[in-house]
Amino acid sequence: SCCAGSFTVANRGRMTARVELSKAHWQNDEHAPTCSFHGCPVVFTASERRHHCRLCGAVYCNEHTGFRMKLGMLQGRVCHDPLCGVYHRVCVTCFTSRPGYSQEPGVERSLTQRYHAKRQPHTQRLEQDTCRLMATVEKFRELGPHASSTDQQKKVVCWLPDSARTACTVCWTVFSLLQRRHHCRFCGTLICQSCGSENAEFHFLVCRTCCKLLRRRDVMDQIRQGRCSDIVAAYQELQDQLSTLERLLGKWHSVARRLQASARASSIARRELEQRAQQYSEAEELVSADRLGGQDDEGTARSLARFREQHRLREDSERRFSQCREEDVALTAEQIALKAELLAAFHTLDDKGKRMVKLAARSDAEKSVLESVYRFVCVYLSQNKFTFLKQMVESSKA
Repeated sequence: SCCAGSFTVANRGRMTARVELSKAHWQNDEHAPTCSFHGCPVVFTASERRHHCRLCGAVYCNEHTGFRMKLGMLQGRVCHDPLCGVYHRVCVTCFTSRPGYSQEPGVERSLTQRYHAKRQPHTQRLEQDTCRLMATVEKFRELGPHASSTDQQKKVVCWLPDSARTACTVCWTVFSLLQRRHHCRFCGTLICQSCGSENAEFHFLVCRTCCKLLRRRDVMDQIRQGRCSDIVAAYQELQDQLSTLERLLGKWHSVARRLQASARASSIARRELEQRAQQYSEAEELVSADRLGGQDDEGTARSLARFREQHRLREDSERRFSQCREEDVALTAEQIALKAELLAAFHTLDDKGKRMVKLAARSDAEKSVLESVYRFVCVYLSQNKFTFLKQMVESSKA
């Protein structure tokens, strides 16, 4: 478990003694008023905290220390230890310069052809079973109303004798007086009541294997016709909504950073304008004093030149401050619009996830997939929506 400046090393599955990370190489906070990353405009304040890279010791902002590396101690120094180290906060420079980060991909080998060759016998067997099953279904359709007759069913499909099996072919449940035998009308095998389901077209019992083959044929027909099932369509809509959310979140973070930088620039421009206004007032008072005191023309000219220079500098400061304020207003309006879009997008994603989990599942596997997708949506919302709302509250306070 990691903590500030220390961690516990796990070696070959056994916990060893607690190792303290050295802080001797950490940069002094007083010598780092801004982020050490080149080009980063972040100035550290009470709300914008400093973060030390545990590897190089330099001071960075939160954005440029959001990386993790396995660190350890070697001869009294903190070093990269990918084998026995523990993940800890590092800067972007140390993370991208670590050994193996820029390594080119090694030799690649495609196993697609081997996979197809391995799966081909299974696929051919499924196709043969499906063709045999569809031939049986066509025979039942030719019987028409007589398809419900047991004698006619036995003529179409050869039923397995009751003495041939003592247990269910699917779940291997032993037959007894309470657990009766049932014949699948499509393949004739012996099954229990729980391993069969009623066919919607002929209204007689069919085993799970035949039901899966029929569903497989329906799905293949839909794929050939360019149509997709309700689950696939709902999942595609969910993916599109996630892409929209990722785009909006990226835009939100960009606007938030720009707004933060603009706020700092406005603060600097305001202080500069106040200083220029004070200097302008002093220059104006000096010109008035020279005129009242009867100074010579040369002294009055110097005072007027200084007064005009301070007037020009004040106008430049006012123009810069006005530009910063206009940028603040524009960014704030864009952030408000993005906030409304993001809240609506989060709500839409939640609705799509709830609708998807309520779709009718035709098998346990489909039900498990739907539940897994909904759990992913819940985790995504709990992480991203909470972070977004927290940033929104912080920006409103600022």
